[in-house]
Parts: sequence; C-alpha cells; structure tokens
Amino acid sequence: MDYVFHFDVFRNYAASFFQACLLTFKLAGICIVFTTVFGAICGALLTSGSKVVKGVVKVYVEAFRLTPFLVQLLFFYFGIPLFLGIKISSSVAGVVTLSLNGAAYAAETFRAGFQSVPTTQMQAGLSLGYTKAQTYMRIIFPQGLRIVLPSFISSVIEIFKDTSFFSIIGVTEATGQMRYAASMTYRNFELFTILALFYLVCTTVIGQLGHMLERRLSRHKTS
Repeated sequence: MDYVFHFDVFRNYAASFFQACLLTFKLAGICIVFTTVFGAICGALLTSGSKVVKGVVKVYVEAFRLTPFLVQLLFFYFGIPLFLGIKISSSVAGVVTLSLNGAAYAAETFRAGFQSVPTTQMQAGLSLGYTKAQTYMRIIFPQGLRIVLPSFISSVIEIFKDTSFFSIIGVTEATGQMRYAASMTYRNFELFTILALFYLVCTTVIGQLGHMLERRLSRHKTS
C-alpha cells in the first residue's frame, strides 16, 4: 500500500472542528429535549380513549416512521419554504425535522411504557385529587420512563448521530466541517477517521450515562 498517512493535516482545522462539535452538541441537545417532550405527549395521546385523537397522532407517527429521514430533511428545507413562500435557516430545518422524526419513534416507545403501567396507578392518582394530566406527569410518566429507558437511550444516540445529516443542507456542524476540510485537503481517510472517533466517543459516553441512570433508577425502585 502506497498511501502515506498525514494526520497532522487536522491541526489546521482543529479549532474550527471543535467549534463545529459544540454546535453539534447544541443542536442534538435541542432535538433531544423536544423529542422527549413531544414524544411523551404523543405517547400519552396514543393511549387516550378518543379515536380521533389517536388517529391523528397515528398518522403523524406513521408518516415519519415510514419515510426516510433524509427525504424528510430535504422536504422541510427545500419543499416547505417553496410552498409557503418563506425562508427557513438550515439549522432550524434540521432541528425541526430531526425533532419530529425522533418524537415519532419516541411516541411509540412511550406508548408501550405507559400501557405497561397498571391501570390502578391512574385510578390511584385520580382518587388523590390529581387531574388526568397531573397523574400522567407525577405517576405514569416516571414509571413508564423507567420501563422504556434502555430503548429511549438508544433513540438519543440515534438522534445524536443523525445530526450528521444536517451537513447535507449546509449546516457546519462536526460532519459539515470535516467535509469542508476534506474538500480542501483531499485527506479524506485521516479527517473522516477523526470524525468517526468523535461520534464513537460521544455515543459511548451517552450510552454509559444511560446505563448509570438505569442502574440508579433500578436501585431506587428496589429500595
């Protein structure tokens, strides 16, 4: 093999890459918060007694689960602004699309968690004077989250990784910055190896933090 490795090329782009990494964390954090909140709401609505509400939420969930994320991203960035005659920044389009996509998957995850909580828990909350919404927030949601936490942590990792798609619509996050650096230096192997290590380290840390939280909640449940 005649290829000569030059990882030192990264030094010229290190500062801008670290800035791009911070943007990745910021975008992923916003998406994760929105996914958790909207996904939990949709998951609760999927367990409601109203067929109309369940039907509307189900259409949204299936629409995002059965179409490719990349197609959704291009649709929100190019299609919707053209249709509505408005401008949407690439970051906003990316966050909205990934958040809605993640919430669609999270909705089914939360639905399964909520339905696994005994119905007597809802009855107990109502008997204590809580409204149905308060019972969900104070009793059903904490128990359901504990049940689905492993699956939800996997979803969080997927959200973090999927921020890399934002580079396609011009967001200069970690992947976007490395794509730019590679186009300037033609050192694709070295730069994308560093990028892969960045995602590997970050997702490993997220996974370990999730396992720590899961163990802590398990100890709390048994104590």
